[in-house]
Amino acid sequence: MAVYADRTDLARHGTNIECLNRIPTADQDEALLTMSAVADDYLRERFPLPLTTWSRSLRAHVAAMAAYELLSVRGYNIDSSDKLLRERFDAALAWLGKCTLGQLTPQGTVGTETETDDGEAVWGGAAVASSPRRRPLR
Repeated sequence: MAVYADRTDLARHGTNIECLNRIPTADQDEALLTMSAVADDYLRERFPLPLTTWSRSLRAHVAAMAAYELLSVRGYNIDSSDKLLRERFDAALAWLGKCTLGQLTPQGTVGTETETDDGEAVWGGAAVASSPRRRPLR
């Protein structure tokens, strides 16, 4: 499974570095892995997994979700910046939902392509075959 964001993305798109310095790096890595898995749950409907390349927007959304995951375990304060973290988490899920429905396609996102024994390309476990082109009716 691919991890779509790293600790640098978490500091850049998730939350400030001072907050992250108080959280063990193993916990940060686990949150990034978990939120990448959540993203896969959505993306598998459109792309064969694992992705081989992905967009900056996917990195940013996974980092935002991971930041919320990490910081929400300490308790949620609706009157603080926690509200913004939750809004960004919800926005990331909505963005992933649009990807699933085909309403947007993250630029540069490429899934894994494999070949069958007879050389046909297979995407996401389904092969596509077609007949020769027919002449137009007159």
